[in-house]
Amino acid sequence: MKRNRIHLGSSDQRSRHCAAILVAVSAVVLGGSLSGCTDSGGAPGPIDSVETVPPRTTAVPAPDDTTVDDVIEEAAPAPVTDAQLDDEVELDTGVRISVTDTAEITVEATTPGEVAGPAVAVTLRFENGSAEALDIGGAMVTLLDAAGNVAAPTTSSPAAPPLGTLQNGEAAEGTYVFLVPEDTRDEITLTVDYQAGAPVVVFHGAAT
Repeated sequence: MKRNRIHLGSSDQRSRHCAAILVAVSAVVLGGSLSGCTDSGGAPGPIDSVETVPPRTTAVPAPDDTTVDDVIEEAAPAPVTDAQLDDEVELDTGVRISVTDTAEITVEATTPGEVAGPAVAVTLRFENGSAEALDIGGAMVTLLDAAGNVAAPTTSSPAAPPLGTLQNGEAAEGTYVFLVPEDTRDEITLTVDYQAGAPVVVFHGAAT
């Protein structure tokens, strides 16, 4: 009986054929693996540029048509009147100011931040002899002791600065309290500025 034979080629040919197939499959697998690594953990891509906002260039006009080259004249200082603690001072404005009492006291701290200790209480009298109403609620009173130190004011009792408005012919008193050591009271300087721009009175004398 005649039999049909199928020619499969030599063993070397079969080996080269199988090797080619394996190389092709490995390339596909390796390429997929590298692609996955690049997507998940590879080097980052280029950073997109950040859009910047340009600065505003809108011109701002100078107030009241002034420029940096303009010279602003300073207001003339308020006139100062020196007096003794026992003087009554009558100013050109018609306002009269006097020290009616000074007392050596010891204050107790009544609000947070205040300090107890030796102090001086000064009582001032304001009388309005002008034709206009006088608001004395904003009067500024300061005290320098004999050493030239600015005495700390306190709201502890009996501090009671005057409030309200005085009409012509009306008067009011108020008490201001300052912390002053006992050894620097023999010469104090009390400055009274009863209204912005108004004449200033400076009293000198011993508070003892």
